[in-house]
Amino acid sequence: MVELLAPAGSYDSFLGALNAGADAIYLGGEKYSARAYADNFTTEQILKAIGVAHIHNCKVYLTLNTLLKESEIEDVVDYVKPFYLAGLDGVIVQDLGVVHILHTVFSDMEIHASTQMTITGVDGALFAHNYGFSRVVPARELSLLEIRTIKEQVPVEIECFIHGAMCYGYSGQCLFSSILGGRSGNRGRCAGPCRLPYRVQGPDIENNAQEAYPISMKDMCVLYKLPELIETGIDSFKIEGRMKSPAYAAGVTALYRKYIDLYMREGKTGYRVEQKDIDTLMHLYIRSEISDGYYDRHNSEKMITLEKPSYLGTDDRLAERLIAGYVKEPEKIPVKMSVFLQINKPMRLTIEDLSGAIQIAREGPLVQEAKQRPVARDQVIAVFGQLGNTELHCAKISASVEEGCFAPVGQLKELRRLCVQEFEKAWCVRNGFPERNLFPEGRLIYDHTKKEKTDQKKKSFDKKLHVSCKTMEQLEVLLHQSPARVYIDSDLWMHHSDRIDALLSKETALQDTQIMLMLPYVKRLRDDSYFGKLAKKLREKQYVHGMLVRTIDELQFAWELKKQMKQPFSIVGDSSLYVMNPYSALLLREYVEEYTLPLELNYQELRSLSDTLTKYDRPQSIVVYGWIPMLISANCIRKTSGHCDHKEYLSKAQALEDRYQKKFPVYNNCEHCYNVIYNSVPLSLHTKWKQLKKMNAAFLRLDFVYESGMECERIYQYYLAKRLGMEPEQCPVAEEYTTGHFTRGIL
Repeated sequence: MVELLAPAGSYDSFLGALNAGADAIYLGGEKYSARAYADNFTTEQILKAIGVAHIHNCKVYLTLNTLLKESEIEDVVDYVKPFYLAGLDGVIVQDLGVVHILHTVFSDMEIHASTQMTITGVDGALFAHNYGFSRVVPARELSLLEIRTIKEQVPVEIECFIHGAMCYGYSGQCLFSSILGGRSGNRGRCAGPCRLPYRVQGPDIENNAQEAYPISMKDMCVLYKLPELIETGIDSFKIEGRMKSPAYAAGVTALYRKYIDLYMREGKTGYRVEQKDIDTLMHLYIRSEISDGYYDRHNSEKMITLEKPSYLGTDDRLAERLIAGYVKEPEKIPVKMSVFLQINKPMRLTIEDLSGAIQIAREGPLVQEAKQRPVARDQVIAVFGQLGNTELHCAKISASVEEGCFAPVGQLKELRRLCVQEFEKAWCVRNGFPERNLFPEGRLIYDHTKKEKTDQKKKSFDKKLHVSCKTMEQLEVLLHQSPARVYIDSDLWMHHSDRIDALLSKETALQDTQIMLMLPYVKRLRDDSYFGKLAKKLREKQYVHGMLVRTIDELQFAWELKKQMKQPFSIVGDSSLYVMNPYSALLLREYVEEYTLPLELNYQELRSLSDTLTKYDRPQSIVVYGWIPMLISANCIRKTSGHCDHKEYLSKAQALEDRYQKKFPVYNNCEHCYNVIYNSVPLSLHTKWKQLKKMNAAFLRLDFVYESGMECERIYQYYLAKRLGMEPEQCPVAEEYTTGHFTRGIL
């Protein structure tokens, strides 16, 4: 039976989803939630929701799907502990540091890999499974074939989105909102720049192209495709919408409940979607158009709104009807109660459900002989029949009360409370929710409160320069500069390997330059042939000594390949393989020899993190120059604008121009079919040299994308002179540049 997983951004939404038939509900608390602007739940509300849900045979998953800084992550244990003890069914996680903590301390609790982890295939799912994830929420860009392939090859549950808003970029690989305004999607604060108007510009597109909404996705609705999704083997169907109203949570859940049940009863032959139900969905806070997502396409202009993405809103009368019907406390469990009061014997209460499957009997203090006013039978029935705030309803009560006995009302109420509590626990256990009474004894390896003094010798500014390049012109020039390391774009290497081999054989200074490859931003099923050929060629070429990986899928691929290599082979995690805190590094250190510091931390945060990582004997790089990839998308802006010719264009002339006339270069990678939207100006930290000198990062990296060979040489020589303690006269970096988050950071 497939699970229907509904969103709840408030307790009212929780009630609406529960009563509408959700099998599980995901919600966020006051910390670490990827919907920071939802109402979210207090600790008390989450504890109540867990109890109510379990009584009514529904699971609760907590979202901890944001990246955590070093100063925040120590609080995770105390934050999760009360929910764990209350029986929380699982945690949805993005940060690998949080994963490490949960596995160490809460080893028996389910961990689900958030879609923010950008798992796009078998390799990523296998990494998650090997580390103990019970469920993977893959990237929303995956097709049914890709999902089926994961299910066939990896023993892990798959959870997929079926309804709601869609991001233009791969979740977890978008810094658009973060770089432009400091509101990070990785921290639940996305400002939605993809919903704004832009002009599409390109070598063959007029610069005065009409303003449109080329990166605003239509909302997803898969009612018509539900049978296909069920037959693919998806374990959990997820509705998006923790920012939306209780009426939305109730109405959407109710309709998908209806059609899942219809398929289970009638099969595909009896499955029909009524137009009135589509009309209802269209009036529950959905964009003016819908699509069925990526399940049967890699990309399409039909998935984009193009026109202004206005909402139809929620019909007031519909909302009122849904709230009245669903947003209320669920029906209570009817029970039979039997009370026995006899002088000089313990008072006794028995509670059982109407089927007799569960029977709880509990005794209290001795019943006394009344000295003045004996307790009346009607009074006893009134006390025990009042089940108020519990999830039980007294359908029938019998009371045997000996004449002349006395029992304090407080003792009767306490007996009632304890017996009801035991019954509710037993009921939950019968529903499959085991009781947790003890806090596990897991111990954390890293203690944030005990920082060692870093060896001052490590702070000497002998930082080597690394460079990355995407064109032959860049490579030819940079090899002449003899940097410590050159990352060659893997597509460039695959397409021009003979020419690169010849070039490298002529470079006598290469004994001091390490050659490594830079993998694509995303690895998909369609890339299996490419990665197979890449692995074969790497085993043959002895001069390549490692690779820069961008995602968990690539990390797993590189790890397996490393075992087959004859020469030393290093795996370097790029900034998108997020290491925002020491615990992330602890999880990755078995796989990664070197980290790239993240782009969303400020100087003080970077310096502290770098000091800690150095203690783990893991060097780090920091990008000091380069074009920041703000968004990686499976969709194609050229295709959306009607100019797809299956040719890559690495030109700043191909861009999105916003309403302030800022131009964001767009690179369309046709080898792997994805777009990269870069920031309008390059990152450069040449004005932050004093701070950089104080950091423990071992390597400074220059990422070249659009630069000519001459520009690469001038920028490299400038940074080399700065590294050697010289003061170059003029900085060759463009007049307009950004220092990114190095100064400001993110919330």
